[in-house]
Amino acid sequence: MRKIVAVSLILATSACANVDGGMNTVRNMTAGQVVGTIAGAYVGGSLGAEVGGGLGQLISTSIGVVLGTGGGYAAGTLLAPSDYAFYNDNAQQTLSVENNGVFTKWSNPETGNGGIFRATRSFTTGDGRYCREFRAAMAVAGTIENRKGAACQQADGSWRSSDDELG
Repeated sequence: MRKIVAVSLILATSACANVDGGMNTVRNMTAGQVVGTIAGAYVGGSLGAEVGGGLGQLISTSIGVVLGTGGGYAAGTLLAPSDYAFYNDNAQQTLSVENNGVFTKWSNPETGNGGIFRATRSFTTGDGRYCREFRAAMAVAGTIENRKGAACQQADGSWRSSDDELG
């Protein structure tokens, strides 16, 4: 797991380098772009690490990081911080009270972005944590982005996904 994080961060930050002047362009990125880039790199690297072994696993992890970085950056470019707040509030509420298969929706009147969210399966982990798988779709800037993942309930009742962000 440490290798995945290290590779993800190295590739994510190097992907943000400005080739022309060698200056790091992270300072010119919005918070959403930075978060999206890092989260995308981590998720992509984690998924890639599940494939193969040895050199094949390293290659698939690297490819996952690169693809995740691009996807995360794109998502971070499209969603405003207020969109994340609406999405997260809806996800927390849905995971807390709705049955599996029930669709809920959110919309942000400020940006016009919105989406749907639903829990698809509930389960208990080996260490006794209550978790739920979910699927979400967002309509952002004329495109539809689909997401899926799992989140586990925390001691305070909130939900946290495996990538530390519901999405």
